[in-house]
Amino acid sequence: MYKRQDYNFFEHQIHWFSIFNSFMMVIFLAGLVSMILMRTLRNDYAKYAQHSADDVEDRGGDAEESGWKLVHGDVFRAPRHLPTLAALLDGGGCAFPRAGPHDDEAHPPIHPTKAVAANELQGREAKVFELIARHFLACCARDATGRRAMIAKNSAKAVKAALGDDENDVRGHGYEALIRVSSGSVAGVRSLIGANYAGLLVGKAAKEVVALQPPALELLTHCLYDPRGLESALSHGAVKTTITLLSSFDAKVREKAAACLAILCFAEEAKEAAIEGGAVPLLVDLMKDPDLASRSAAAAALAAVTMTDEGKRRMVPSPDAAEVESVALLLALLREGDGPLATNVLKVVANVAVHPKARNQLRNSADCLSLLDGIIAGDNALNAKHAAIAKAAVLWEP
Repeated sequence: MYKRQDYNFFEHQIHWFSIFNSFMMVIFLAGLVSMILMRTLRNDYAKYAQHSADDVEDRGGDAEESGWKLVHGDVFRAPRHLPTLAALLDGGGCAFPRAGPHDDEAHPPIHPTKAVAANELQGREAKVFELIARHFLACCARDATGRRAMIAKNSAKAVKAALGDDENDVRGHGYEALIRVSSGSVAGVRSLIGANYAGLLVGKAAKEVVALQPPALELLTHCLYDPRGLESALSHGAVKTTITLLSSFDAKVREKAAACLAILCFAEEAKEAAIEGGAVPLLVDLMKDPDLASRSAAAAALAAVTMTDEGKRRMVPSPDAAEVESVALLLALLREGDGPLATNVLKVVANVAVHPKARNQLRNSADCLSLLDGIIAGDNALNAKHAAIAKAAVLWEP
């Protein structure tokens, strides 16, 4: 069964007339709306294009403007200090205005709504506007750190005394201030070295209360980025101290100790001291740590230590064993993902693959090469480069 279609539907003139009538109605309405819109825009443009005082007086009877009509002329106008504003915005000097928790039911924060010429306001009005503008810019600015002033005034020497205070809070605030001063700042690190912090921090890291050992180790790590700080730390037994702290019950202490040891081992004598001090098995155990940051820091330290032949041999303590635990652990860590941990693990794989036992285990693994190929084909360019180096080391034939 089927429903018969009426093929003569459009043969009747009345249907064509209805369609034509609807079409013309749409055109008429569209034209009417366009005409009203163009007329309104033309009148507004002519109205706001008048800048003379006489024209403003002629419109004195108009209602007070508000909303978009009040600020439209300033929205697309270039600011007077455009280069300065562009530098602030492009360089990260300004951010989105901060807002509170909105729990006081107060009115929205006062903020400037339009540009004002220098001579447009006088007296108290000018002062109020300047206060509002400065407050708004302060809401957009980044938090002041005082780093430059602290470095210029050599505050590191003054804060040094606080690290010997009996109160934990005082010492904690001292560590925090010094960490902020030296983070990513060559001048800040030099100020620490000039105040002889490296040797002091080695002792502090060993004797501090557990809660303050992480900041002490972090600050010591900052000192190691200067050759003088590295030399001073090594002479005060920094390698031995960090190896001892690898066994701490606190995860943050273990992480910071491994990270500090990784930087220390940029020096050849530190690598030898770490190997002789039994750091390799401790770092291998730390790569099993539940804390991701600790595992990553341990892998970074091993990447430095295994650059030496003795370090590679310590990674394979039992050549006669069917499987080397440390090599199996490296493969397990590679399966965790393609992040910073993988970067450090790939460096270790490339180093230990020189050892015949480790290389054979890696090559015979069911997924070692597929893991490396997956990282090489991934989006992380740094890890892809290290994975390619590791793959070449695994496939190398003597």
